[in-house]
Amino acid sequence: MQFTSLTAVVAVAAVLLGGVAHASAAGGCKGSAPLVAVGVDLPEPAIDNTLPQREIQALSPTYHGSRTVGLYWTRIEAQFGTRIRMIGPAIERAAACLSITTVDVHLTMSTRKIYVSKELEPGACTYAAVLTHERKHQMTDDQVLREHAPRIRQAIERAVIDAGPREALPAEREAARAGLTKVVQAAFKKAFDALLSERTALQEQVDAGLEYARVTASCSDWSTLPR
Repeated sequence: MQFTSLTAVVAVAAVLLGGVAHASAAGGCKGSAPLVAVGVDLPEPAIDNTLPQREIQALSPTYHGSRTVGLYWTRIEAQFGTRIRMIGPAIERAAACLSITTVDVHLTMSTRKIYVSKELEPGACTYAAVLTHERKHQMTDDQVLREHAPRIRQAIERAVIDAGPREALPAEREAARAGLTKVVQAAFKKAFDALLSERTALQEQVDAGLEYARVTASCSDWSTLPR
């Protein structure tokens, strides 16, 4: 008997928040290392044991020969805000210095579920075997997000430092702000893509090798499953 779990579906929602502070010119356009924070929220997945096998399979119709009795399903979301400080001289038409001071990133899972086929009753060996397997997918995601959070922070920090501040005349300030924002976006995307790449490889490892044979062998009665 073959059964499986679904590698998580991922969607990214990026929200950029712009903040500006004004001060007197201090001579020269200089920036400092930004304060970058990356938070991770890993909610406990809801366990759904209400759907029959055919409805769980409908979530992934072609997956593993239509024998899916367990699914780990999640949506990873990323929100981040960038604050830009503008230091301008007393002369209105002179150039001002714009620099990124803080970047806040928050990674979370707004949707996180483990589906176990309705045909498998809580307390049964088969139910426990499927749930244990899906928990491995959950733990893999927890590990990946925790390990990559500091990498994302470091990547954004380095990118902002390398880009430096920007000096801009009044007519150029919106473009300068947009350029600084793109620095954060690009650094985040590159680091987040690396997270997703490693995550995919690790999740595939959860389903690789003798895992399904091990789970099947762990229980003597799979007769409650539809055939």
